[in-house]
Amino acid sequence: MSQGDFKQLYEDFGNHWLTTVSLSGITKRHLARNQAFFQRLADGLDSVEALKTANLVDYFSPDELQRHFHIVSWLLETGRCRANSRAELVDAAERLAQTQILRQTRTQWKLDLLVRFEGSLRRFKATGERRGWHGEDAVLQLRTITLLLRAAWRFLEGLPESVVSVQAIDQGSVDAFIVEFPGHRDSFRRFIRYLNQEETLFNPLLGPFVDRPFPVHLLRPPEEANKLLVKWLEGTEDTVRERLLCILMLVFARQAKAACSLRRQHFSVGPKGTVEARFGKIPVALPGPIAALVLQHLGIEERRRGRPLVDEDYLFPGRMSGQPLHPGSLRPFTIREGVSARSLYTTSLASYYREGLRLPSILSQTLGITKTTAIRYYQAFAPEQTEEALFHAGRR
Repeated sequence: MSQGDFKQLYEDFGNHWLTTVSLSGITKRHLARNQAFFQRLADGLDSVEALKTANLVDYFSPDELQRHFHIVSWLLETGRCRANSRAELVDAAERLAQTQILRQTRTQWKLDLLVRFEGSLRRFKATGERRGWHGEDAVLQLRTITLLLRAAWRFLEGLPESVVSVQAIDQGSVDAFIVEFPGHRDSFRRFIRYLNQEETLFNPLLGPFVDRPFPVHLLRPPEEANKLLVKWLEGTEDTVRERLLCILMLVFARQAKAACSLRRQHFSVGPKGTVEARFGKIPVALPGPIAALVLQHLGIEERRRGRPLVDEDYLFPGRMSGQPLHPGSLRPFTIREGVSARSLYTTSLASYYREGLRLPSILSQTLGITKTTAIRYYQAFAPEQTEEALFHAGRR
């Protein structure tokens, strides 16, 4: 480690890190990675005072920043790195990743096509922003643009040399890519749609078709769901977070990511301890036991932070500063309980129709469920639906 200031910075982080992690989990590889991170900063910067968000983006890829989240979070929290927000850091990293994808493209017609595709995605994103869709609610996140661009680049780079223009792309090349890279199916579908709609082709291309059958296998019997709810309403303080998240998924049809991303502004506390949640346009009054659990969790979080929560604070903060809890953090708890986040969500939506709900729009307005999903579950579980409707919904 060169440069005394960066050596001291590395030691300060090491002292903090050793107090927050289990010593038994630290290996030489972890120590080497941490040292290499600070060494790269020392090699590129003249002083610690020059460390800014832009430097992190210049020296590290988005994946590397994610892998060293504990260091980045510590730098931001302690003021060692000057940045307005982690969101800006992530956005800058994604823009750099997109630029690097374009730089890797050596063939001119492929580069021109990728530039046009990226421009189309950015125009779509800008249209959503003009209509008020910003931040987490944006119609297209920068991370999504990176994934879409990467899938298109990988497809174009894998084309045979005989393909010398976009018009020469054939269905066989598309099918071969889908088989070889199934993980890019969803991202690749967007690129195929772009080619058909905005490029000039001799014949339209067929993108990957994903058949998503109704997840009947995820449903839990009503009796089991009720037992789980009763069980999660009672427990020790160290499991309040996990129990509350599972209840939000089971009772209010929150998907895991949406539940973990809830902020303080989504809940309002009345003078008598009542709690209202705003998942959609119309607020929902929480039942007494669930409201008490929310209040207990709020108290724990405020004591931990040493201040009252403000509207923008995440109700379930993650390990990295300014980020919500990752849904994967729930897995140890859900595995012990014998459930999954998807099964809780599916069971919750089905239960509303099983208990007599007749208007799918109510779920859209109160729980923020999309109309397509609300109608799909209505067709599957509303008692008066015909056998034909049940068949098309996947229950027969």
